[in-house]
Parts: sequence; C-alpha cells; structure tokens
Amino acid sequence: MSLTSRTLLNFSVYYAGAIVAITILSAILDTYLQIDAPGGLGVVPFLVAVIGAGAKLGERLDQIPSSGVLWGLALKLTLTGIVISFVLAAGLIALFMVLAPAGLDELKGLLEIDATILGVVVLIVALVYLLVARFVLVTGIKSGMKKRNG
Repeated sequence: MSLTSRTLLNFSVYYAGAIVAITILSAILDTYLQIDAPGGLGVVPFLVAVIGAGAKLGERLDQIPSSGVLWGLALKLTLTGIVISFVLAAGLIALFMVLAPAGLDELKGLLEIDATILGVVVLIVALVYLLVARFVLVTGIKSGMKKRNG
C-alpha cells in the first residue's frame, strides 16, 4: 500500500471515529447538561483526522515533503472528508426517514435549499478545509517525525 493510500485510510478512520465521538459528546452535553455544542465544533473531527494521519505519515518519512506534494495530499484529504461527510449525512437522512417519518416536514425544509447556494457554500467550506488541511498536515507530520526520532 502506498503512503498516500495509507494516509487516506488513516484519515478516513480518524475522521469517522472523531465524528462519532463528537456526536456522542454533543448528545451527552445536550441531554444531561442542556448545553448546546458550539457550531464550530464541526471542524474538530477534520483537524483530529488530518493531524492523526499526518503523524502516522511522519513516522515513515525522513523529511517533510515538498509544498506541491503537501498541497496534493491536502486536496485528497479534503475531498475524502467531503465524501465521508456526504455519505454520513445521507445515511442519517435515510435513518431519520425510517425512524421519524412524522419529522419529515422539518427535513423537507433542509432539502429545499437552492442547489446553487448549496454548491457555493460547499465550495467555500472545501476551500477553507483545504487551507486548514495543508498547514495542519505539516504539524502532524512533524509530530510523527519527532515521535519516531524520539
């Protein structure tokens, strides 16, 4: 398995795990303490996954890759994150439709968002995540290299 494939696999596992952990934490906070999780909490799983995947990659590298390689990997991580997010969202919508058909009216409002506006929002978020991934990836790689070198 190539380093890129292994890094994308590590990222996917970390990302899905972090999403589940944040979701459970948010539910516990809301249920037992009546505390709403902040809206910016959604970026935490992505940061955790990029740093974790970068650290695993750094354990296998002798030096930090060139800027072009880092941008390419950051783009792949960002696109992988978007795909995972859409798959999870589609799964949650399907689950919601099965378990709570009476709540479909609320869901219909979300699904009536203009496709152009949704596309622009997704593009802006993807660009922000790409920038974050590029620079946080280096932090993860350095951490992994430091861990390996002891």
